[in-house]
Amino acid sequence: MNIETKKLPSSVQTALKSTGYKKNNVDVKMATSINSFCSGSAGSKGYFTLLDLDTGKHRTEYGSWGGSNMFVQGNVVDDGKDYNLPPSGVGIVGSTGHYNSATIHIHPDSPIVATIAKVQSEVPELSERSQKLLAIHRSVKGGKYRKEALQRTKASESELSDLVASGYLKQNKAGSRQITPLGRNACADYNGSCCF
Repeated sequence: MNIETKKLPSSVQTALKSTGYKKNNVDVKMATSINSFCSGSAGSKGYFTLLDLDTGKHRTEYGSWGGSNMFVQGNVVDDGKDYNLPPSGVGIVGSTGHYNSATIHIHPDSPIVATIAKVQSEVPELSERSQKLLAIHRSVKGGKYRKEALQRTKASESELSDLVASGYLKQNKAGSRQITPLGRNACADYNGSCCF
């Protein structure tokens, strides 16, 4: 599930911001355990954050720049172990630096599950065709690659305009379209080919 960060509790927003994450939306997963591994890449390093919802306190451990470092022993970001996630705990795994990413892991019995459920209930069912067009915007790089994929599926301008008007896509003044959190969630279950 993809959720706007402003809909998350303030303690979760604070923990996200402390890692350098500044995007307007973030992926959220339900889990009873969390794997701490997140390999950085050129110009970035992985991180692992644990947040206690009862106290609002969080702690972040960082991996090595550029990925795992065999000379640094005992780094939880590089060890790749699974850790149990208590109901009052939130785990965040991601990378910071050249490329910033984050995935929030929430226990199914967490007090903030109601917030996630509310967002899920806001996502209406879409036709398979609409889900396919959204999946193209989610999965295919913008520019000529996305344009070619939309041409192969014979996407009409009116279909795309309807998705913009419904809030599944946003469009800038130049006409470039980008998928929104609502659009990501609407096509989350689409498993078909997005290019044919």
